Amino acid sequence: MDEYAYLNRQGQARIQADLIYDYQSNIAAYPRWQAWLRKQQLPTLVVWGKHDLAFTVPGAEAFRRDNPAAEVHVLDGGHFVMDTRLDDVVTLTDAFMQKLGRAQSGARVESAAQLK
Repeated sequence: MDEYAYLNRQGQARIQADLIYDYQSNIAAYPRWQAWLRKQQLPTLVVWGKHDLAFTVPGAEAFRRDNPAAEVHVLDGGHFVMDTRLDDVVTLTDAFMQKLGRAQSGARVESAAQLK
């Protein structure tokens, strides 16, 4: 379903307002998340849109501060970078999974066209 149609369904205005209001609790939780990331040092892939007005590029770079091994990629896109740069996101994700050795034979996605 396209995002415009979804967001215009009955009741969505209230749901979206509640989600936006709840972001303040996310900010309060950041120190706990950051401590967890520093402690765990898990393989991390961050793909970010450089024109995202809600989550700016310094937010992407913060992942590298907490986990120096994190792969951070900032693409020419906005908040929904996966919608506008899907081929790039697929390529980055596949390469990341290949490095982890978790991609199964035959499961590799060569292009976004295979996902449609």
